[in-house]
Amino acid sequence: MEILPLRVGVGKFFFTEGCIAFLPEEIHRLGPKALMIGGPNSMPALIEHLPDGWDSGLEIIREVYAGACSVNQAYAFAEQAMTEGCSVVVGVGGGRCIDLAKAVSVIAGIDIITVPTSLATCAASSAICVMYHDDGRADHSINMKKEVDVCIADPRVLTTAPKRLLASGVMDSMAKLVEIMHQKPISSYKSCFLNHYIGLKNAEVIDEILRGEGVSAYHDSANIKLTENITLINLLLTSIVSGFCFGATQMALAHGMYDGIRKYYTEEASAFLHGEIVAVGILIQMAYNDCSKDEIAAVKNMMKDMDMPITLTDIGLPPATTDFSALLTYMYDTCNITEEKEKMTIKELLTTQ
Repeated sequence: MEILPLRVGVGKFFFTEGCIAFLPEEIHRLGPKALMIGGPNSMPALIEHLPDGWDSGLEIIREVYAGACSVNQAYAFAEQAMTEGCSVVVGVGGGRCIDLAKAVSVIAGIDIITVPTSLATCAASSAICVMYHDDGRADHSINMKKEVDVCIADPRVLTTAPKRLLASGVMDSMAKLVEIMHQKPISSYKSCFLNHYIGLKNAEVIDEILRGEGVSAYHDSANIKLTENITLINLLLTSIVSGFCFGATQMALAHGMYDGIRKYYTEEASAFLHGEIVAVGILIQMAYNDCSKDEIAAVKNMMKDMDMPITLTDIGLPPATTDFSALLTYMYDTCNITEEKEKMTIKELLTTQ
């Protein structure tokens, strides 16, 4: 039997205002020579919050990258890091650049520091690298061999991101609870593996706090205290849930639909964020889980309050009269949907959603 260790949390997680000041110290501790990968917007956003001379005594190779988080690019950057003698890679930005940097760390066998510039995903502290083909289609994931070494999530940096990214992250995190319940209602710690129960209870905390503060944080994105709270939830606790539930049915409907859309409707949905697509999938997952109409309406209203897409057509897909057979087959296969009755239910939910 294969033994799979849990990879939960991150070596160090900084999340209070001004913590970006620790970046030079952490690079020096793990470096001092680093390959820093960031996007065309995220790299300047980071540098703007660092004092002049912050890189004194350090050797930083900066790469501004705007392409896909692809395996090909990860190998190219890994080769560069090894050739240049880097001992740490720093990922700056959102999920794309951070997952790319994490993949580089795996391939090159070097340490990883993540510096998120938005609250859109939990990539900054998760032990999974979600990869795409060069053309943007979903590819496989790369499991890291260890946790992220350091994550520095400064609210002053995070509040410079468009609030659309915060909303996306809120819904991506809220997907955890409904997806954990996919095909396996858990009544007590005795009804499942204990690590899955721990994941469930942490997902309930995520759901409670984001229902209470998510919309407020969206409308008051400059509120540092609210941002710190959402940072802990979106960037750390969400990845902890993923870590505890490793080996469970992680690919449930919301994320299964997301992957299918990235695979079969790459161009149509290219303008939409990960969490925006997942959010539409949450409504389908909740209906599949037999959640009440009031429960579904509450989540839908929350999405409306954050100006999010609600339907498949809102995220660029064609009308429901279109043949979604390829997407449906993908969801059936990846989400363990084998009964014809369940398949018909999901087809109806998708085409009438």
